[in-house]
Amino acid sequence: MPPLEAYALHMTLDFMALVFFYSAIAKFLLMNSFKTNLLMLPGINTALAAGIAWIIPLCEIVLAIMLFLNNPWGKILSICLLVIFSLVAAVAVRSGRRIPCGCFGGDSEVLSVRTILRNMILVGILGFTFLLHHRTLWYSSVFSTVVLLLLCATMWSVIDNERAIRSLKSEGLL
Repeated sequence: MPPLEAYALHMTLDFMALVFFYSAIAKFLLMNSFKTNLLMLPGINTALAAGIAWIIPLCEIVLAIMLFLNNPWGKILSICLLVIFSLVAAVAVRSGRRIPCGCFGGDSEVLSVRTILRNMILVGILGFTFLLHHRTLWYSSVFSTVVLLLLCATMWSVIDNERAIRSLKSEGLL
């Protein structure tokens, strides 16, 4: 495989690992919001929501590591998880409920056809990474790691500021 193609595949794999890692960290940081969103889904009770709220981000972290290592099972399981997320979004759309996505920790986007399409694009990207048989370009991951750390630091700062603003508003200071 030519070096440029290998590099593109490595970066694609690293990108997908970052997507799953970012999503997991966002869910952990906004756990209460994520649980509330889960409770809005049909058939989900408090105990189930509490369990799912922990299991999903833990799975996403494990999958991010597996993707980073170019593990074929990590790719297959990541595709399965995205398909499950799409099915949940389809149930929400079909039920007519406006349920916040919580995909990356926020409540601004509701589960919709757009969510399903985005997940299918990610499935396609993961399918593309099956062309990479062995991980040979470890240096390309240095860039991804730096980006990951910057994203996490930025996200932490934004979430911390949002919490501070909510606190000030609830106290009547804003």
